[in-house]
Amino acid sequence: MNFDKLKPYVREAKEKKVDAPRELPIRYLVAYQIILVVEGEAVIHAKDRDYRIETGNCVFIQPNEPHSYTIVNNFRELHVY
Repeated sequence: MNFDKLKPYVREAKEKKVDAPRELPIRYLVAYQIILVVEGEAVIHAKDRDYRIETGNCVFIQPNEPHSYTIVNNFRELHVY
């Protein structure tokens, strides 16, 4: 998909792969974030809850929402900001 055609609605899109096991630190983003899980499993830690996500899941994170990840299985995701 050509994400350039979606501007100004999509600021950036990138694919990321992380090998398990791994902890990713807490981060804050100033834009809305959509995550499509292409492969693997992870746990997102946000607010007072944990969300298990796996292949095929789509996650929507609001701006300035602190969140971190625990990668359970080798994980590949598509980020759209």
